[in-house]
Amino acid sequence: MGCFFICWVPFGILYVLAPALPRYWNVDPPPEWVFEVFTWLGYLNSAL
Repeated sequence: MGCFFICWVPFGILYVLAPALPRYWNVDPPPEWVFEVFTWLGYLNSAL
């Protein structure tokens, strides 16, 4: 259960905050690789 949270919580937080706080993302958005790493971390959960 802990592995699930470690893998999916960063993805969930990032993808919930991105549309909820658009003015902050326009000023200093996170790099594209952060989105990719968090997405692949969630995918990795399926292999564990």
